[in-house]
Amino acid sequence: MKVLIFDTELSLLKFEDEVNSLRLCYLIADRMCVGGFSGTNFIFERDAKNYTILKKVGFMICVESKRDNENGDSNLKELQEFLTVTKMIKAFKHPHQNLLFSYNSAGKMLSKYFDEYVDNVIANWKIKGYLDIVSLKGDDTVIETNLKEFSVGEWTQTLKSAPMNAKKILGAFFPEFPNVTSILVFPKEFLIDKKAGIDNLSNDIQIKTSFSFPDTASLTALQMKAIREQLKESSQLFREEMDNWIFSFSGTSANEVSNNLEESVKTLQIGINANQLLLDNQNRGNLDAETFHVNIGVTSIQRVWDYYREYKILDEFTLEELIKQTYHNALYPQSLPFICILPNYIHKEQMDKLNMGGEEVIPIQHKKKFLTI
Repeated sequence: MKVLIFDTELSLLKFEDEVNSLRLCYLIADRMCVGGFSGTNFIFERDAKNYTILKKVGFMICVESKRDNENGDSNLKELQEFLTVTKMIKAFKHPHQNLLFSYNSAGKMLSKYFDEYVDNVIANWKIKGYLDIVSLKGDDTVIETNLKEFSVGEWTQTLKSAPMNAKKILGAFFPEFPNVTSILVFPKEFLIDKKAGIDNLSNDIQIKTSFSFPDTASLTALQMKAIREQLKESSQLFREEMDNWIFSFSGTSANEVSNNLEESVKTLQIGINANQLLLDNQNRGNLDAETFHVNIGVTSIQRVWDYYREYKILDEFTLEELIKQTYHNALYPQSLPFICILPNYIHKEQMDKLNMGGEEVIPIQHKKKFLTI
């Protein structure tokens, strides 16, 4: 079973949910394909400080776009102004020396702020357990970082590049080789009806079966590797039956979950419940989210595109291309299997607060405007 976790830098999803999905899927899947911005993050620490100044500015624009700008303390306007001046300078054959001096000074200051931001990001990732997953990337048979160059930020997106991005996404969702199975993994937002609440599912979402899993946030990379090995026996049948079920999807509808899959889920749950490392970790922690509810279901391909639009995972240009290519196209199944991972909170108010909240963004702190030309 190959799971596909995909997002982009414009996504409104919570980073913690992505980390939880990565850690859990590492333990139960044969392979884990991490696409889009998630894939880029695996090499972010290594590559970020070597970005060109335009790439640094573009990245910061994506970060600032997520912030609440009502207080007027966002740096978005100044960042965009830098790009405007960049275009202006490129249009001149011989730009004025004062203009070049101001531009280069602004670029150096921006680069310094970006480097500080990278340091903050890495420190945050360490606290939240993300660097453990990054360190596990060395086992290439488990974690793939496909689509790592995919980007939909305003700073790179054009009408010309939209079809290429759509092609990359379709290539990941619907592999060229028929003997390769993959299943999309979503956070809780995929099931939540913002108007009606989490208990009201969309009409085109059907939950077929489910199991629970303890929180893994405090597990080290070595512990996770050991647990994955320990769960191999109880999860082998589950992975095989999941592959069989994914294979059963046609171009118009999906087959019901077989009794064999139901039995394999029960076997997997027994293995999870009996794992001593997971038990010790759960008993040691005093966490708001002690377990995760893992739902396995079926949805329509249109629901996936709607979800990517609602949470700004994809831009309109790419979405239009995806809809055009897949709408009533026999090459692409109109029903898709999925896994959705929901935190099971002890206190209902914690879940309500989580449902209302958005992605926690580390702000880029500037004390003064850095571009005045």
